[in-house]
Amino acid sequence: MGNVTLTIRKVDYTVACADGDEARVLRLATQLNEHVSNLAQQFPRADDTMLLVMATLVILDSHDSESPPPRPSTKAPPPKPTDKDLTSLSQRLQALIDTIKGRYS
Repeated sequence: MGNVTLTIRKVDYTVACADGDEARVLRLATQLNEHVSNLAQQFPRADDTMLLVMATLVILDSHDSESPPPRPSTKAPPPKPTDKDLTSLSQRLQALIDTIKGRYS
């Protein structure tokens, strides 16, 4: 078993890890420290315990395999307007324009 000393927000923690995993554990601790430091800037009144809890939840949430995947849109695309639709729309718009002109002329 190896031991690694991690620093999170200027506090040292010595943890055990499997031989050969020291570099990986240090890399993960660096990432954790970045999360905690970012949260500390957003929540300056939070103590270290709360920051560690929040960072853990953020990290776990991003890796949660039970989170539902984004659902694809089930809406069918709108139908393309026909020439008849466009003519009808054009006539209605022209009628609105004429009405507005009549009120403000």
